[in-house]
Amino acid sequence: MSLSEQDIDQLDAYLQNSLSEAERQAFEQKLQQMPELKTELHFQQSVKEAVVFKEATQLKSRLLKLEDELMADGSGIKPITRPGSHWAGKWGLISSMAAALALVAIAFWFLFSQPNNQELYTAYYQAYPNTEDPITRGEAGELSGFQLYEQERYEEAIEKLEQRNNETDAFYIAQSYLALGQEEQALEIFSKLSRKDFEYTDASRWYLALLLLKQDKTDEAIVQLKKLAEQPNTYQNKAIELLEELE
Repeated sequence: MSLSEQDIDQLDAYLQNSLSEAERQAFEQKLQQMPELKTELHFQQSVKEAVVFKEATQLKSRLLKLEDELMADGSGIKPITRPGSHWAGKWGLISSMAAALALVAIAFWFLFSQPNNQELYTAYYQAYPNTEDPITRGEAGELSGFQLYEQERYEEAIEKLEQRNNETDAFYIAQSYLALGQEEQALEIFSKLSRKDFEYTDASRWYLALLLLKQDKTDEAIVQLKKLAEQPNTYQNKAIELLEELE
């Protein structure tokens, strides 16, 4: 399915961080439902990084040129300057220009070369599949909470799963809240589950880290990611990769 003009406009607004909170959450849900839109997002992010790299390279060339101008008329020796001399004035002017360009280069690097936390969240987030009670072809009867979750009927899934609400149920309740954009509820549950010892401990810690990152609580997210990176588990490689992105 090709992207519509509205999709492209929303994508541009997302990259520019100009969407409202509600619009951003709706767009991120849309990204999970449209692989081609997510692919376009990654492409646009790559283009932005390439443009920044080009700008930084051009700035470096200009700084090198300025450095050459500071050398004495082809002698390769920087002239000794005295207050009030011709070279003193030129040295001060060029030094100021070089310093200004260096600051611009640093600003470009910090503002544009690194993906922001929202972009990292979008790149790494994937909804957790229903592995507990998948829907099978020809199955009849009342759907379980896990099956309602699989059908993206999240509010119904929460209501059903809360009837038992063991640790596994709680994990899928948190996933449902996350899919609904109710991040605080999801964060609270994942935080509790990450301290438990059960089948979804590592998954709970992974989604907790992603939510903390999305909320710009980078230091707290790094703590969770390091725990995942320190020992073999399903999310170890992703945690190491994401930690490298954050450094």
